[in-house]
Amino acid sequence: MTQEILLIRHGEPLPDKKTPLALRDLHTWLAEYDAGGIIPPSSPPLSLSAEELSRYFPVASPLFRTTASLAALGITPCAIVDELHEAVLPLFSPALLMPVKLPPMWWVTAFRLLWLAGGGKSVPSVAQVRERAQNAAGILAGYAQEHGAVLVMAHRIINHALRPALEQSGWQLTEKTHNSYWGMMRFTRTASHR
Repeated sequence: MTQEILLIRHGEPLPDKKTPLALRDLHTWLAEYDAGGIIPPSSPPLSLSAEELSRYFPVASPLFRTTASLAALGITPCAIVDELHEAVLPLFSPALLMPVKLPPMWWVTAFRLLWLAGGGKSVPSVAQVRERAQNAAGILAGYAQEHGAVLVMAHRIINHALRPALEQSGWQLTEKTHNSYWGMMRFTRTASHR
């Protein structure tokens, strides 16, 4: 029997991502981003039918936008996996940048790039996120062993870290759509693999 793990990035979050804001307001915006739901999709976000989706054991990260994304598909998660939460974004407050106003996603991109370059000692490092992804891959493989097929609603960075973790465990990437909201990666392996 073939086992399957379907990694999906959540739907587009509700908070306004275009109106410029000052750096001092970014922390509040990020809290709204994490606590808010998603923009309801105008058309089915996945190429899978409700019947096809029903064969998966649904799993989500602890952030609300993932359970809201599952709800948009008519699914309730059977498990919340803490290891699937998104990599924490480091925030810096250089006085020089305080009066500058930029769209929130510009700030997020800048701080994410700083984090990828090793900045942000107050949050888990890239290496620590990769280690967490290894742990999450083991949990997901256990669910696949038990249920056959697992649907995982998570986030861009952790999904990106999960890919090599799953591949190192014998999973093969058999389908990839895109990296944006509702992007999907399908991994399979034979059930005899341990």
